[in-house]
Amino acid sequence: MGIWAVWLYSALAPRYGAKHTTAALVGFAWWTMKTLQSAKWAGLGFVEISKGLVLVGAMSLIAAVLASMAGAWLYNKVDVPARQRPSKA
Repeated sequence: MGIWAVWLYSALAPRYGAKHTTAALVGFAWWTMKTLQSAKWAGLGFVEISKGLVLVGAMSLIAAVLASMAGAWLYNKVDVPARQRPSKA
């Protein structure tokens, strides 16, 4: 999941800016896509929706947003050429 979220961030960052809000929106968008993909099983009757499942879904939203923000931070660290990085001296 994380690799695809960072891929989506790398596609959106040039247009919307390499900001925390972009990473958070990517996390929300990715969570929405994965939730809708998984919701088809509930619509077909294979999964019973309960309060526990809703709580897991809410927690996975938080995890997806935080994971995409962490991946965006790592992507921005790798994306900066060595000559532009601040020196540690």
